[in-house]
Amino acid sequence: MKYVITENRLDKVVDTYITSQLGGLEQKLEKVYSTVNRFVFRNKNGEAFIIILEGMDRQPMVGINEYVLQSLNSLIGLNDFHEIQKYFKKWFKNHMGIDLIAVETFARGHDEYFY
Repeated sequence: MKYVITENRLDKVVDTYITSQLGGLEQKLEKVYSTVNRFVFRNKNGEAFIIILEGMDRQPMVGINEYVLQSLNSLIGLNDFHEIQKYFKKWFKNHMGIDLIAVETFARGHDEYFY
C-alpha cells in the first residue's frame, strides 16, 4: 500500500527517524592529529554512528555509518544518495549547528578508515 504525504510531513518523519538513530549517542574525542580533531559518537554497544573531523581551517567533515543511511532508505524509500544527504545536512544544521557541504559514509565496523 502506498501513501501520499506532504513534503513538510516527510521532513518531520525523516527528522524524527534520524534523531531516533543518532540522538543520545555518546560523544568522545578519540584522536587528535596535529591539525584535526576527530569526534566519534557511539551507541551503547560501542558501534560508531557519527564521526566529525574538524580543523585544518576548513568546514567540518561528517561521516555517517552506512547502516543508518541504508535503513532510512529502506524505511522511507528515498530516491538516491543526494536526496538522503539533503535530509542529513538539514538534521546536522538543526540539531548540531553544523553547516555541511556533504555527508560521507563509512562501512559498519570500519570507522577507523574514516579520517
